[in-house]
Amino acid sequence: MPVRETCLFSRFNADAYLIKTIYMRKRTIILWLACCFAGSVAGQTSIERIHLDIAIPGGQTTYLSWHLNDGDFGTNEMRLPAFPKDTVLHRDIYTSYPVILHYANSPAREYLLFPGDDIRFSINNNIVSIKAAGNERRSPELGFFEALRAEGQNLNMDDNKLTQALFSKNNTYTKAFDDAIRLSAERQMAFLEAYSKKYTVSDWFKAYVGQMILYNCIENRLVPIYNGRYEGHPLPAGYADSMMVLQTKWRDTSLLHNQCYRFALAHYNKFLYRDKVKNLQPEHRADTAYRSAIENFDKPIADYLLYSLMQRLSLGRKSWVLQHAEAFSRDCSNSFFKSVIAGIAADLAREQKLDPQAFNLLNRDGQPTTLKDVLAAAGDSLVYIDFWASWCGPCLREMPGSVKLQEAFRGKKVRFVYLSIDARKADWMESMSMQRQMNDTNSYLVVNGPESALAKSLNIATIPRYALYKNNRLVSANAPVPAMRASAPCSKNR
Repeated sequence: MPVRETCLFSRFNADAYLIKTIYMRKRTIILWLACCFAGSVAGQTSIERIHLDIAIPGGQTTYLSWHLNDGDFGTNEMRLPAFPKDTVLHRDIYTSYPVILHYANSPAREYLLFPGDDIRFSINNNIVSIKAAGNERRSPELGFFEALRAEGQNLNMDDNKLTQALFSKNNTYTKAFDDAIRLSAERQMAFLEAYSKKYTVSDWFKAYVGQMILYNCIENRLVPIYNGRYEGHPLPAGYADSMMVLQTKWRDTSLLHNQCYRFALAHYNKFLYRDKVKNLQPEHRADTAYRSAIENFDKPIADYLLYSLMQRLSLGRKSWVLQHAEAFSRDCSNSFFKSVIAGIAADLAREQKLDPQAFNLLNRDGQPTTLKDVLAAAGDSLVYIDFWASWCGPCLREMPGSVKLQEAFRGKKVRFVYLSIDARKADWMESMSMQRQMNDTNSYLVVNGPESALAKSLNIATIPRYALYKNNRLVSANAPVPAMRASAPCSKNR
């Protein structure tokens, strides 16, 4: 019997990568407008395109991701399914700032892309070739992180020869560990200096990578603050004092457009309020994080911290976000951030009014409905329901089979309904817009996703999952897949 590929899902998937389809023209336009109208924390005005041509050999699953360094600072990930033959895909990223492209297949690799780059990215037997078309001087810059890795150095502690053993084996953050992190950063800086002399690299590249190394070092040194493994263990002598000195490192607002700075910034805020949250309930910890951002950082740094906190908690602590939405609107001076959170709060307020025991759904306009209403509209037709998510590679891989199945039953009393368990409404809408078989009358978002009464009633632990209803009654909770074929098992941990 063929094994069907599935994705495990839980509330933690919301914090995992957001996996999206490759053709997202709608998101490209939205983010371009967001960057233009929101302005920037550092006053950027020029939006440029990074174009990617991605050549993928047939039969290989590929993972790519990047963090936007302006606009909504969103995370994008592409989980590209194994195509039956060699395929070239195209992606445009509109931005004013460099973007780190992560090739997440093993071994992972990173590439620093600049606005205006026209990138040719190809993979053959897991060997990556990358170049900037028409700009040979970018070649050494694109190869920097691979060269750094060849020296046994990496921005990730768990893939760095100086810190790997200390990170993987110790549950206590020792002075030796702290010293190893700093020594590793010094060696990375020295390598950058030598590399810059050996090859022709731009001053912008050198400065940006130098900032990455510096703030990545700070983030790594904050691991005992944000990693639960070290919770309750004493910190080495002098650690807290050395960290307090770093408060001057957060004053350059232009660095918000460097992802290493932003990651370290969020953890540094936690360092500042760490002693105030001991023995506090989660909601009070969130209150403390919010106040710390306002009290310890100047705008627009505080604006970003408040925005990222509201964004993150909207996935799980919805009532807290609703309670603080008005205060956020007063405390934040960034109009774009305020508009994003206002939209999230409006969606959460609508959800809060719904009966938690009902099988609640939202349509594309954000209006609530229920599975009962959807089934009633189908009359006496057989209803084939597809549970999926934008981040679920196996779900997306089954979609072509779903299109064929719809065509096969055209004109017959069979209705197809697509229910997404995405945590973010925007992710569902973006991915839905790329699926031609989905429309306003057959595609809905399941309120509370995997934690919903609907998901629990059907005991859905993996997706894709299919169900059949007839006359408002469940016929099968495990209906056949659209296209019966073999595929490899998959979990959320990939």
